[in-house]
Amino acid sequence: MTLVTHTDLDGTTAIILAKKVNADVKVYTCDYDGVDDLLTEAKDSDVIYVVDLGLTSESVDILKDCQFFIFDHHVATSRLVGKYDGRVFYDPNLCGAELFYNYLVGKHPELEAYADLVRYVTDYDTWKHEYQESQDLNLLLYAGYPDSVDAFIERFLNNPSPKLTFSEKILVNTYKGKRKLSISYRLAESETVEYNGYRTCVVVSPSYTSEIAKTIFESKDVELVIVVNTRDQKLSFRSRDKVDCSELAERYGGGGHYNASGAGLSSILEIGDILALLSNRLRDRIFDEWGNA
Repeated sequence: MTLVTHTDLDGTTAIILAKKVNADVKVYTCDYDGVDDLLTEAKDSDVIYVVDLGLTSESVDILKDCQFFIFDHHVATSRLVGKYDGRVFYDPNLCGAELFYNYLVGKHPELEAYADLVRYVTDYDTWKHEYQESQDLNLLLYAGYPDSVDAFIERFLNNPSPKLTFSEKILVNTYKGKRKLSISYRLAESETVEYNGYRTCVVVSPSYTSEIAKTIFESKDVELVIVVNTRDQKLSFRSRDKVDCSELAERYGGGGHYNASGAGLSSILEIGDILALLSNRLRDRIFDEWGNA
């Protein structure tokens, strides 16, 4: 059994489910721009489960001689439905991990203990954000990144309850304080522009993308948030049901969900249209940070 999945909360939860049913599962993780390389490496496995990676038809062709199953909510995956003999499980309203859970739980009833966990992960990863618990779970995952990822997996293998312990609450609250300071600093330098006809807030930040977008939507009258990550050289789009972020991300070679998408960048020149909308001050910051990334 081999699992190929994303590096976020959704993908990490899929790892927990896979390890719970098969402790010897081989796991590959990547961001969206490294998918094809991992699929090539994993294609000799007996059965491959791909979760939350928004595969295109070209990527799936790498697995054409393999037994594979895909679980996803990205727009790109909707184009695969009906093409691969029932091996593609797609629902834009469920995270990849919950789709994977629904597939596994019939044969592995012990996974029923994870029903609340996957429900909260769907809430966070599909940008519903109806529960504070879902946001706290994401913070717990990254509170001591990268070491906290392995700790997060181990914790939920031993205890499936999404209810945080006292020590976990302290860890999350400490992380919230650090995050608040960083977000405040980054928002102070953000700019509101018109991008593709949408009122758009552009911010430069190496982290806290979703949290920054949430704060902006709560405090500014904008339809779209663009986060330029100069450290990882990525572009992220966030909306609240008013803009198709996946369509925008595809213009830069990326993809994702309707409300949350992104693209890896090989050159800062790829976002020249966005840079042209910004002040010299913010544009110079992007160039300076990019050069030192």
